[in-house]
Amino acid sequence: MTRTPRSWELKALEERFASDRFEFLPVLGPRCVGKTTLLREFFRGKRGACFTGLEGGAQTNLRGLSAALLAGFGFGPPYGVFLSFEQALEYAFEQSLEERTVLILDDHQLLVRADPSVSSILQHLIDRHKDASKLMLLICGAPVDWMEANVMGYCAALYGRRTGQLRVNPLGFFEARRLLPSLPPEDAAILYGSVGGMPRHLARFAGEASAAEALRKHWFSTDGCFFDEAMAMLRQEVRALPTYVDRLAALANGSSRLADIARETKRPTAAVIKTLAALELLDIVRKETPLGARISRQPRWRIADDMFRFWFRFILMDADRIADMGPEAYLESVSRALEKFMAPVFVRICVEYLWHCRRSETASAPFRSARRWWGRDERTKTEVEIDIVAEAGDDRTLFGACCWTEKPVNERVLLELDDLSRHHFRCRERHLWLFSRAGFTEACVEVAKQRPNVRLVTFAEMVREVEAYEALEAASDSDDPDA
Repeated sequence: MTRTPRSWELKALEERFASDRFEFLPVLGPRCVGKTTLLREFFRGKRGACFTGLEGGAQTNLRGLSAALLAGFGFGPPYGVFLSFEQALEYAFEQSLEERTVLILDDHQLLVRADPSVSSILQHLIDRHKDASKLMLLICGAPVDWMEANVMGYCAALYGRRTGQLRVNPLGFFEARRLLPSLPPEDAAILYGSVGGMPRHLARFAGEASAAEALRKHWFSTDGCFFDEAMAMLRQEVRALPTYVDRLAALANGSSRLADIARETKRPTAAVIKTLAALELLDIVRKETPLGARISRQPRWRIADDMFRFWFRFILMDADRIADMGPEAYLESVSRALEKFMAPVFVRICVEYLWHCRRSETASAPFRSARRWWGRDERTKTEVEIDIVAEAGDDRTLFGACCWTEKPVNERVLLELDDLSRHHFRCRERHLWLFSRAGFTEACVEVAKQRPNVRLVTFAEMVREVEAYEALEAASDSDDPDA
């Protein structure tokens, strides 16, 4: 069996389909994460109908749903139109009484906006037919908070009717790399960092010869597909656009605390909190607290959507400069800034690799969580941080430092990680892992050899190990007759 992105999600849907009883699963995930593609792939070859909500009124959506239902169940044109949504959806349930049937309602928020009674109609039909029906109902929409409130929430008409749910998250790097097989790992990582794990965005880079070529063509050209993408998406989601742009620009420029963001944007803290909360609901920003702190007086905010982070870092203030300099000269001028931009992306990739090691039982500690830590060092009166702290819960902890630099990592990074982990954490066993894009100096390797709790890992080694493990898993699946 060839492993592809979303293999796990497809397997979960197929298992539900095989139950041969009524199933209702909301499918959640941020925009552009690939929910529609996933559902279309699952639906291929199955009996049923797939309808995507339309930007129109009730009658427009009713005609579209009618066409999808009549075509899906073998009726040819000219299509008829059901008299109401209740009649149309009742027809879908009737078709599922004897044979397994799938009904997908994509962009459900548009359908509900056209006729809010759709949710109540579905509620009554589920209550009436769930015991005899073989329907698999998949409802998909965005943003996530709308689905949680209007489909899964306690006050929603469909509350209590779902038999499960499927959350579709952005792809991790090692999954996303399968969409860019012709690129070297480092180039794939840079492009992954520029758009995150969104399959729709990553597909734009298919066939490109290098990351530099892809960035020049799609990001740093005024006619590139991503040159205005973040602003176009933001215009669809918010009203007071300048307010949101100011907050995101402050975050992209390095401000992470509320006080710093308020100072840079010259707005009251309460107004900043309100804007950031709205962006958090859209999965554009995220609030973080350091490991070990349930509630932090000094939480940090960051742009969680890589495409927005890249756009606000390189495009917002440099659009005129890009137009004047041209893509090639501009890319060369920001090479050092791009390296710095990749630092938190590389930390995420290293965390993903650690979870791979945890699953394959090659991690030096069976950790239960892996997060960033920061705090004040009273010795130097400065704030310090550790990229990764992975606690096992039995007084064993793995500490990681991640370096995305062109030069090999020297022994000072290892000694600093050793010092910070020893001073700020009390644990029976400390395991120190260093991750590097460009390898390690001879001095660093010699120091590591003298310490049995130290492991040095290059980015190339990470990629080779994960790919070898996945190839072995795929071969094992192909030998399994039940796979």
